[in-house]
Amino acid sequence: MDRPTRTLFLALGFAVFGLAPAAAYDKAYDELFPTYIEYATGTRVKPVLSDEGGIGGHAVVFIRGICKDETVPFPRVKLCDPLEKQKFPHDGVGISVDRNFKNANWVAIPGYDFLMNGSHVTGTPLDHDTMVKTYALAEEMKIFEGVTLHEGALPAYVTKENYTKELIKSAISTDFAVGYGRTVRKLRVPVAATKLATMVEFLNKTNEPYLKGTAEFAWSMYTNNCAHLSSELFEIAGVRKAIPKQLPMPDQLFHLAIPGNGLITLQNETNFRNINPGHILDHDPELMNSILKDGDLPIGAGSISEKQFVIPDNHFYRTNLDRLILPPKPICNLPWSMWNTFRSVHDARFLEIGENLKYWAAKYRSALDQAIVYNCRNPGCEAFIQKYTHVLEREIKHTDGLIEKITGLLDTK
Repeated sequence: MDRPTRTLFLALGFAVFGLAPAAAYDKAYDELFPTYIEYATGTRVKPVLSDEGGIGGHAVVFIRGICKDETVPFPRVKLCDPLEKQKFPHDGVGISVDRNFKNANWVAIPGYDFLMNGSHVTGTPLDHDTMVKTYALAEEMKIFEGVTLHEGALPAYVTKENYTKELIKSAISTDFAVGYGRTVRKLRVPVAATKLATMVEFLNKTNEPYLKGTAEFAWSMYTNNCAHLSSELFEIAGVRKAIPKQLPMPDQLFHLAIPGNGLITLQNETNFRNINPGHILDHDPELMNSILKDGDLPIGAGSISEKQFVIPDNHFYRTNLDRLILPPKPICNLPWSMWNTFRSVHDARFLEIGENLKYWAAKYRSALDQAIVYNCRNPGCEAFIQKYTHVLEREIKHTDGLIEKITGLLDTK
């Protein structure tokens, strides 16, 4: 990419992602949606004393309801067990892909707070003491137990004895404590608990050949990076299609996995997806199949955004950050996609859970009104409309209950 073009897309990324104030998730969210996936895309990282990180930035996902499997000495996950929470106090896990990994595709980071914030205390500087504490806690959590890196990823002076400690230092602000050196834009999306077991199976199967030594992980900008894995997880959830990975190279160039683009796609596939029955029948076979086969609408209320700024008083990372975003495909969708993304970080309906629930309650009712009077002309349409009507009635009842519940939760604060 030439310099003027790169500058244009960096500016575009700033315009879309850089203006909105941070919006904190209400603590009531977990009460309403106990299982969800959060996609988090970070800017490039710029250490004070070394070269800048990759222009593409980085993406991690956090899955509430899946936990790090502490019984094995390598990265593996399992469904969370409430009986283990006292010994292993986390109810979700971060998943991060790193180009330096040799015998793993991803590592599992226990708990949302350590994934995003490490050991940092809000309002304090990111100083030497905080970094030392973070390194020690990452080692205690055994995040990188059993993980090795490609040759050359660590300095030549690293020995067998200090290998894990140096690996942890190389991975900070990428695989854990992501907010230390990156500004992070997030989208949290509810997911049915029934999808979690499939995610566990998929993640463990993805790591298996590397952990067994039958293959070495080879990161690729085109076919195997952090944005690819996250898109596959969201496909399991029924939210979006996974980014293709096995296309001939000329075609693969039109399906690049850019972390910033992943957020745009998710915004368009969640809050801004058209759920009117006529549109689904004519243009959205994925939603139609989900409704017909599973009686489920995999997108809906609860998808909200947040922005987390890099720690401002920062002894280790520069804070003048940027991110790369490429135009969506097809290019004619660019204005609409960017407008939706801009709204998602400025409009309370996409930042605050209470407002989001009201937005979706109205959206469900509008779709139901259209379903009731829809004039079917194609075979199978009536069966779809009948089933979709039941789905919408169920979602309206459920969302009204959540609105009532969150009102009670807020009133008790």
